[in-house]
Amino acid sequence: ENANDLVALELKGNAKILLNQHYYAKRQLKEGERSASEAVELTRKLVELTEGDNERFALAQYLQNHGLTLDHLEKRKLAEEKFTEAISIATKVRAANPENADFAHQLGLMHNSMGVLANWGFGKRERGLQELERAIECTSDALELLPTRIDMEIDRGMLYVNTTMILMQTKQYDQAIEYFESAIKSHKRVVELSPSSQD
Repeated sequence: ENANDLVALELKGNAKILLNQHYYAKRQLKEGERSASEAVELTRKLVELTEGDNERFALAQYLQNHGLTLDHLEKRKLAEEKFTEAISIATKVRAANPENADFAHQLGLMHNSMGVLANWGFGKRERGLQELERAIECTSDALELLPTRIDMEIDRGMLYVNTTMILMQTKQYDQAIEYFESAIKSHKRVVELSPSSQD
């Protein structure tokens, strides 16, 4: 494959995932699921040809998108398979690139997807908490590398809130209060970084 073919393959994968996001936003989930599946397959081929970490990580992100769509279609076992593969790929890429804050951040969001599915999709509270703990750890690692990234701080706040909700469900109230206080600290940090975000 020449460079033009690789670029074309990457652009096709990107276009398919954009279509997935478009359909997902409009709740046209079957069309979104098809687009995500096509994006995954195109990117799998790209990974085979390039063996690059950026391409591998893109594959992990597309698998996560596919899993989110499947979850909304209530195909939860299939969603779990996609999230599991996404986390496996992303964990290896992140290990090879420990200074890449975006890899750490996105891996955190993948763990969040798995935690939300485990808790609210399957009723597995302990598994949900474990995944959210990993998500918070990854996002905190990313913020150590890039401490002024507002999007990462917003996401960390969301992870604290998700964890608080599970702890409330399991009647672990003291821990729930701690995580909720951490969520408030994250929000305050976002306000410090961007005064326009106070709303």
